Amino acid sequence: MFHLFKKQTQIKVSKGGNNPFYFTPQEAVNWFDFSKLLNTFIRVKTSSTILDNIDKREVMDSYPPDTNHDYSMTNSDEFWLDYMADTGDGFNATTTVFYAITRPHLQIGTENTQRGRALVIGGDLVYPDASEQEYNNRFKGPIRLVFPNKTADPEPHLYANPGNHDWYDGLSAFSRMMLQKKSIGGYRTNQNRSYYALKITHNVYFFALDNQLKGDIDIPQVNFFINYVKNESLKFPEEKKHIILNIAEPCWYGYDIKDKGKRRQRFDSIDYFMNEMRKCDSTLSFDVLLAGDIHHYNHYKIAAVNGVHPENKYGVKHLITSGGGGAFKHMGTHLQNDIQLPIGSPNNSFTNTGNTYPNAEHSQKHNRNNLFFLFHNTAFAKIHFWVSIIGLFTFYLFSNYKGFTALSHQHSFCSFIVEAIKLAFVYPLIIVAGMLLPFYLSMIINSVKPADIGEKDNQIYGITQGAIVVLSFLAQLTVLYLSIFLFARFTIFEEGHIFKQFDDFGKGLNVIILLTAFALFFAIVNSILQSTLYGFYLYLNYRFFSLNTTEASSGKVEEGYNHFLRFKFTKDKITIYAIGIEKNIDWMREIKGKSEKEIEALQMNNANDTPRFNVNQCLLEKIEIVL
Repeated sequence: MFHLFKKQTQIKVSKGGNNPFYFTPQEAVNWFDFSKLLNTFIRVKTSSTILDNIDKREVMDSYPPDTNHDYSMTNSDEFWLDYMADTGDGFNATTTVFYAITRPHLQIGTENTQRGRALVIGGDLVYPDASEQEYNNRFKGPIRLVFPNKTADPEPHLYANPGNHDWYDGLSAFSRMMLQKKSIGGYRTNQNRSYYALKITHNVYFFALDNQLKGDIDIPQVNFFINYVKNESLKFPEEKKHIILNIAEPCWYGYDIKDKGKRRQRFDSIDYFMNEMRKCDSTLSFDVLLAGDIHHYNHYKIAAVNGVHPENKYGVKHLITSGGGGAFKHMGTHLQNDIQLPIGSPNNSFTNTGNTYPNAEHSQKHNRNNLFFLFHNTAFAKIHFWVSIIGLFTFYLFSNYKGFTALSHQHSFCSFIVEAIKLAFVYPLIIVAGMLLPFYLSMIINSVKPADIGEKDNQIYGITQGAIVVLSFLAQLTVLYLSIFLFARFTIFEEGHIFKQFDDFGKGLNVIILLTAFALFFAIVNSILQSTLYGFYLYLNYRFFSLNTTEASSGKVEEGYNHFLRFKFTKDKITIYAIGIEKNIDWMREIKGKSEKEIEALQMNNANDTPRFNVNQCLLEKIEIVL
């Protein structure tokens, strides 16, 4: 559908007052397009190198102190706050979630929920990487379309802590957008740093951390929260203080307590942070650890002992993953039933509640899409086609005509392999040609492999990666043998060097046609086989080893199954509504072919909450925490 909008480069919506805003609706990211893979690979490597020397969070320590983060004095018996993460991907998905979350009221079952006085974005505001243009097109544009300026009075506040994709430019674009206290549609940004602390009621707080790309927490950030906790402790020294801690990723996934201290990004830095805070005030209770980054909903809660939920070292009761803001959906069948965290022994066990969205049945079905990887990722096959052409040319160039002649005279695949091995010794450079595709696949696997995996998983990765490299090489040999058997052995290489056959024009033309057909057959079949092989690799690695979760989940980008969280705070209870949206509104169809005035009318209808669209919201889960 998006190809219809390539000529319609910009959509105009109201920015506020007489200032127009132009943005270009973006299709969902095709993660296996070579340009996207290469760009992400370069971004990750470059940003990681830069961050070894420059960390923008240290600069933020010189910024003015945050203000207007105390909501405890609002004249109301309840306070509402919305949370979403991993947004800014496909236009339909992102705009649908923003539309649902910005309605003044949303009926969930028998309960009428309210739009939050503040919206928190828990990381990854745009995909595939941060830039001012991407933020305009993928984040600001959808907000302004469904929630234009001055829609609500007072303006609800917008907060965000960056995810890894926001860090790919060193946090420059994120800082310009989020740290200047400006309006984005009907929201106003309200933070001076990439991390912040909100006071919700007199004894309930929302802390958001910035873990950067490397998963660590810088000293200025730790000092910021230490000073904040100390100041609050002076006001209420004896009263228990409840904290919802928002972090960049669900570092409890796959955590093995035997690996404590070995992996920075899993749980160790969070353990360190909570421990430092508790040194300042022993009454702190981190009731909820909340994270995005993984694009599904999941909930672990502290395991009951003899029917009683015990208190652990930091008071953690719930581990919630909520990354349903509009990106592709992560599967959830790989999650452990129970995990052990280093927050007090023996009461450190958490149980998966089974409330995962999308559910296990859908996840299994989604993984099977990888068996048809080729059909969902034609761009991936195209690059294999051209790499195959380059490899074939390189093979012929390095082995010369004699190599092809020797191979064409083999009458079985086994003798063909033996002869190919001999050629590798005679013409060592042909190994370069044969390893182009295996090297490409290996590069893709390494560029997305987590850096903080445990020893066992790392060994499995090594074995499966080695296997796919070998299979990729053998697949090329098989296709080459089949190509020579069908085209070359009886026609092209029978009478000496092929260029000698150009003496006769007709014969030379036939040779060119046969050589072209030979090359095309080899490249097409090889690209199909290699793409299918990679799809099977993803399917099997996820199915049997619970690895390559992100790659297996993004093999086919599915829209829908989005969600967000809505918090209701009262003086004695925290209620969390996990709200699912199974199907997106087709916003592209709504704006297709419309004039500026018609789009402005649509925008005003959205602002006035005209009941035109039904997001078919559903309650995934309701969590109540008694204070």
